[in-house]
Amino acid sequence: MTKMNTLTIRISDFDLKLLNLLAEEEQQTKTNIVLSAIRQRFEESLADKNIIRLSENDFNEVLKVVIS
Repeated sequence: MTKMNTLTIRISDFDLKLLNLLAEEEQQTKTNIVLSAIRQRFEESLADKNIIRLSENDFNEVLKVVIS
């Protein structure tokens, strides 16, 4: 199982309402909405670069090597 970390962010009342509405509309947790946005933004920022796609498990294994 993947280790999960906690992230605390500051968010305006307006943005929190948007997040709550989106989560309700898509029947997703706020966490899933935020993670999806992070991953989408990551992919967009690397769109013009050569990218090797990895499964989550493979990515985690690469991170272990890089971090150690």
